[in-house]
Amino acid sequence: MNAHTTDAMPSDESGPHDMSTGRRIALVVLLIVVALSVSLGAYAMFGPNPRVPEGVLTATADEDGDGYRQEGDISDDPSLVATATKLESNIRTNSSSSTASSSGDRLFDRTLAIYNLGDDLLMKRVGLAVFEQLRDEGRFDQIRYLPAGEHLPWGERLPDFFVTLDNTSWEEGGLPGSKTFEGEFVVTACDRFRRSSHGYHTSTSPPQLQLRFKAEIDYTAKQTGVETSGARYQAVSRDVAKEVVKQLTAVLDKQKEKIGSVGDLPDVLYPEYVAPPEFDVVEELDAEKLIDGPAFMRHCLAMWEVPAKRPANEVVEIVREALANDEWKVPEGGPDDEYLRATKDSKVLVVFRQDDGRFVAGEDADTPKPMFIAYVHAMSHDDLQGALEQLFDEGVDESVLVMFQNAWHLNRDQIVKYFEEHPPTHPDAWLQLAYFYKRDDPEAARDALLRANALQRVLHQENASSRMKSLAEDLGMEELPQRLSHEMIQTLGFEDLSEPGEVEVLVRAGELKAIWLGDHDDEQRWMLLTPVHKKGEGHTRSLRAQMITLRNGGWSRSDGTSGDLTNSEFPVHQRRVEGKDSVKVFSEPQEDGRTYLLRIERTAPEEKEAPGEPEEPETQGETVI
Repeated sequence: MNAHTTDAMPSDESGPHDMSTGRRIALVVLLIVVALSVSLGAYAMFGPNPRVPEGVLTATADEDGDGYRQEGDISDDPSLVATATKLESNIRTNSSSSTASSSGDRLFDRTLAIYNLGDDLLMKRVGLAVFEQLRDEGRFDQIRYLPAGEHLPWGERLPDFFVTLDNTSWEEGGLPGSKTFEGEFVVTACDRFRRSSHGYHTSTSPPQLQLRFKAEIDYTAKQTGVETSGARYQAVSRDVAKEVVKQLTAVLDKQKEKIGSVGDLPDVLYPEYVAPPEFDVVEELDAEKLIDGPAFMRHCLAMWEVPAKRPANEVVEIVREALANDEWKVPEGGPDDEYLRATKDSKVLVVFRQDDGRFVAGEDADTPKPMFIAYVHAMSHDDLQGALEQLFDEGVDESVLVMFQNAWHLNRDQIVKYFEEHPPTHPDAWLQLAYFYKRDDPEAARDALLRANALQRVLHQENASSRMKSLAEDLGMEELPQRLSHEMIQTLGFEDLSEPGEVEVLVRAGELKAIWLGDHDDEQRWMLLTPVHKKGEGHTRSLRAQMITLRNGGWSRSDGTSGDLTNSEFPVHQRRVEGKDSVKVFSEPQEDGRTYLLRIERTAPEEKEAPGEPEEPETQGETVI
């Protein structure tokens, strides 16, 4: 009997249909890593929130100007922000501005508040970018950023300048990796949040430039590449902010060059805060308070916005009737009035329409638009006189005194005595003295007028004003000279570097010193030096050097800012004069950190110029008139 046996084959765990424990673990780990990578990638792309302000931000320059102390919270997770994009944009900006000023007025631009009127992610990103870029410009003592719906504390001193940001339209298109953007942004800037085109000036009005500015930015862009959710709108917001800052800087620089900016002011010119009255009409019109606080020469400056529910003339009539019943002086008006100015003692209340004075094609005049109510409680005449008396007693600086030149006739004896002890350095001061002397001492008036004209030509490169020409005619002077005589140069105390030699001048930050470099044919040449302090991170202490050539009928100017005023070893500035002589400026910082002893050397060339002699630096710009 045959028996068939089958040997059982032992199981082989390494066979093709099975897997070792180690390989299974490796696969599980791989799957986990892939899942985590996908999850983290998805979270990075769609999870993190972009960097935006979480409330009011404040950046205040340190006293020594070496940096900004920043307060306020910003949502920030830089580890999850990444972008690999390319942005191509087209920006068209339509801007307009209007100003009102009188003799002595200055641009107030030390402190700034940015009001963001938009509350979406795009505007939050734009607002933060504007705040940081303006901070990094280093020109302001303090910058405050207020998100939509926020306001400065009532009763707190107001900033010098107000900026608003808004987005009136925005569209996005395209696909991931290739996006398109199109929209319009509106930027306003003003010395008091909003201002009417109807200006007014009283004997107690602050010597402050009245400025209103508006820029409409049409923005289109195409963005290619990938950005995480934490980087959303990063490139666009910075691009828009760059244009905003460019526009604001341009309008401020223009006015600063034209009339000058204010320096340090005594506290006596900042009166105690007095809250505004409880106007019933504000509640009736459902108006929202925007600002409320003291300011330069004002106990209170408050403003409300009336929503666009009624035509402008209806709002004006409601306010007119309410004020008349409260013993305000209200002018008679017509049924179509869109502007109202009422007074009560040293208080003024103004009602005006948004963008009044600006024509918009196709706009219906009867369409309701936002209205504004502005309340100003200024210093009284007696308060101002008391403040000026205190300034004389404590020793006022000429730069502050010149701002109040329109009121000098009230303190004539004190003004004359002051300038007998402190000879004027400003053309406006000499011009006002010329008017003082006109009747009693014509010869002294003529001398003062010649000095005013000379200072204006050198320091501001301006011809005689209409006031100067009129006064010259009254004093029997044929024509005011366009070039300074050597006698006038010595009389005004200008340093003389018309020949090789060396002079020293002590100059403060922001102050201008003029050096006479001599006459050549029918031209007169000057060097104007001004220390420039830039605040904040990366602060600089540089020197602005202007080379001025005066000639009959015009002038030319080259202008550049460079060097390091804190370095005493090397020249802070150097250049050629008349193509041969070399002028070098050396700086020695003083203990106060704001004053410099400048040593200016003029040397004639040797027979053979030494190798490696530095060439004249390029200037940043040249103007010829």
